[in-house]
Amino acid sequence: DFCRRISPFPKANESRSWPGNPPSPFLQLPNSTALIWAPNITAPACWPPLGALRLFLSPEDSSCVKTCQDAGLICEPAYFPFINNVEAFNG
Repeated sequence: DFCRRISPFPKANESRSWPGNPPSPFLQLPNSTALIWAPNITAPACWPPLGALRLFLSPEDSSCVKTCQDAGLICEPAYFPFINNVEAFNG
């Protein structure tokens, strides 16, 4: 059911509730500044799948869309609920 909005994230002060108590559901790719969804964290059902998610920090003078395009990717708004949170910004 992709239409029902259920937040996959615990509240900001309840990070201990992640399975296995990881500090964040994101991992940094080796030799990169990109973050991915950690494979050991159960991803909620969504489309596109969270396994395809890549997070990049945009330079101050660059838009999110341009940063994604420069990396050969598409800025996908469907991921915004998963990345607009404390855990992603801490990563």
